[in-house]
Amino acid sequence: MSESLAHVAALMLVSPLLLGILQRTKALAAGRRGASIWQPYFDIRKLLGKEVALSRTTSWVFFAAPAVAVATTLLAGLLVPLGSHRSPLSFPGDFVLFTYLFALGR
Repeated sequence: MSESLAHVAALMLVSPLLLGILQRTKALAAGRRGASIWQPYFDIRKLLGKEVALSRTTSWVFFAAPAVAVATTLLAGLLVPLGSHRSPLSFPGDFVLFTYLFALGR
């Protein structure tokens, strides 16, 4: 159980860092300076501090979509092994579930 929690924590904490490194590398390859590699963390902190703006005419789908996107991404991340550890959710056919989870998130 603690290994699964460590897996989820690593997914949530390392993913923005990888995004920052990717954006910085692309900027350097294009001849620009680019943002800091910590910029995705700053963006997440800023977005979590904002208020929710919902219209009265939207349905429950509009409210549930961000939660479904995060849940499917984390669940798909649990199907991928990190380092020498095996994935917390592994079974025959997990690649099919991996593909369907990302399709559901879209």
